[in-house]
Amino acid sequence: SMLYPVREKLRKVLFRSGLYRKTAPYECGWLQGSCTMVPRHVFEGVGGLEPSYFIYCEDADWCQRIRLGGFSIVHMPNLSLIHRQMGSVKRRPEFFFRRVYRSIVHYANRQLTGGKRDALMRAMLFDMYARLPVYWFKGVINGSRREALAERRKSVRSLIAIIKARDPDLYDDPPPR
Repeated sequence: SMLYPVREKLRKVLFRSGLYRKTAPYECGWLQGSCTMVPRHVFEGVGGLEPSYFIYCEDADWCQRIRLGGFSIVHMPNLSLIHRQMGSVKRRPEFFFRRVYRSIVHYANRQLTGGKRDALMRAMLFDMYARLPVYWFKGVINGSRREALAERRKSVRSLIAIIKARDPDLYDDPPPR
C-alpha cells in the first residue's frame, strides 16, 4: 500500500527513540540484502537476485518477487548483524550517487505500474531540480568543495535526462575499478 513507507518510517523513528521495540518476528515489505536468508524452496520458486541491477534496489526487487510468489518477508528483530555500509561509496561518491537513482528508475520500470511509476518519476524529477540550485549555492559559499559540487550538478543533470527518458542505461557509467 502507499502508506507502507510512512508506516515503516514512523516505526523506525519510534524504535530509535526507545518507545517501540518489537521482539517477535513480523512481516515487512523488504529487507536489506545483506541480512536476508531465503529457504531453498523460495529461491527455487522465484529465482535469485536480478542480475540487471549493478547495485542498489536488487534486494527490494527480490523481496517484491518473493511476495508476488506467495511468500512472506519476515523481519526477525531478535537477530542482529553488523553491515559496514558505504565502504565502496566513499571511493567514488558520484558513481554511487548516480547508481542509486538509476537503480530506482530500473526498479520502477520492473515493479511499478502506471500511476505509481509516474508519481515516483515526478517526485524524483522534483528532487533533482531542487538539488541544482542548492549545490550551486553550496559551491559559492564553500570554495573548497566547489569542484566536487560542480561534479554533483553534472550528475544531477544526467539523472534528470535518465529519469525523463525512464531509461537507466541512457548514459554509460562504468563501475569503479
